[in-house]
Amino acid sequence: MTVAPRTLATSCAAVLVVGLTSACALNAGSAKAQRFEDDWRGTPDVAEVETDASNDLPFAGSAHGTLVVEPGTSAERVAELFHELGAYVDAHDGVDGSLEVEHLTLGARPDRERNDAVLDTWNALRDDPAVVGGELGTSEVSVDLDDPERFARLVADLALPGDELQPLEGTDVVVTAGPFVAEVASGDDPSAALDALRAVDDEYGVTEARLVTSPDPCLELRVVDPARVADAQALARSTAPEIAGALVVQGGDVTFEGTDADASPEALDLAVRLGARPDVTAVTVTQDGLEVRVDHVEVAVALADELADDPDAAVLGSVLAANDDVPGPGEPGPWVFRTVVAGRTPGPLTAADVRDVGAAVPALARLAAIDRVSAEFGEHAPLTEEDVAALARELAVRVPAGTPVQVTAGGDFAVELTAGPDPVPGEITYPTRIDDDVFYDAWREAWP
Repeated sequence: MTVAPRTLATSCAAVLVVGLTSACALNAGSAKAQRFEDDWRGTPDVAEVETDASNDLPFAGSAHGTLVVEPGTSAERVAELFHELGAYVDAHDGVDGSLEVEHLTLGARPDRERNDAVLDTWNALRDDPAVVGGELGTSEVSVDLDDPERFARLVADLALPGDELQPLEGTDVVVTAGPFVAEVASGDDPSAALDALRAVDDEYGVTEARLVTSPDPCLELRVVDPARVADAQALARSTAPEIAGALVVQGGDVTFEGTDADASPEALDLAVRLGARPDVTAVTVTQDGLEVRVDHVEVAVALADELADDPDAAVLGSVLAANDDVPGPGEPGPWVFRTVVAGRTPGPLTAADVRDVGAAVPALARLAAIDRVSAEFGEHAPLTEEDVAALARELAVRVPAGTPVQVTAGGDFAVELTAGPDPVPGEITYPTRIDDDVFYDAWREAWP
């Protein structure tokens, strides 16, 4: 078929127009952002217009625009701009807007009454010398303080109805003051947690706090003196019994995990003593005993020797030594370990065993020996059959019969067994590069 030149030109023009229209529709978010910038550029007392856009959905998109207000602009003019921005958001679907006023940012709502409430909160915060930054967003109010003394009061002011302020509708509250952090979900009442915080701070001095109301409520406090952890825990519980199960009290380098059962005096005394050691990085008091974080397996060996005849350690379920920090290249394995160093329930390997196995098998990356033995090879070098056989020999002469054993190395190797002279292989459901017979042959040969 022959097409006349004029008809061909018309067809090309039509295709071009359709193509341009489709491009605009596909980038609707960018178009909204550009329009926002065009509409607000040159507005008196607006120093800068910032935008970003989302074009995730075909033929639909969204944009967010921020008006940066000139420093020194009056509160009356800020209110005027904010209400104008709220009206703009209400009139333009898919567009959100914020007003940045020095160190605070205000998220515009699509109705005047809610924006008046935002302005009330802004007026309460803008001249507070402790407030160093904040965002009064549409879903979250976040405020940064440089004075922890204002922390509890500000959380209450923002999250609870008061004489001067009301919580902003539908917004979570996040307040940060250095090591003090509160996350209060919209509609939640943090009163009990704040009461416990104030009581413990007045009596024992709180140096760190974390308050979360939803979805998993918790109140974590750190007091100055680790010897007063149990007293601080008791005070917090008596002040706010409704949140007793969500309490965690710490002191110095000692962490007390709050449960319905109090720690024994022996556990706390030992925790304080161990926490004062320079080679111990942290101590956690649990229902069963203690978990001691150390920098090196030699520290675990030393602890086992020192605690062998310690009366406080003897009455505990177990004292564990652990290190979860991966050291640099060239340091002896195991890199990560967990072992029992004291208590009524011994582990399948001693701390000295863990040290010696790691030294004999440099390819080993992790070794845990609490109620079972779990070992993992590292990925820093290709695994060899000799690595696998060496670990089998080292474990066979140390692990008591009947102990569950698991060894893994990604897709290179895996075995599961119960220790004994002729262990029955467990089921491994994926193929590995190194056959498990390498491990079992070496194990059987070494079993004493």
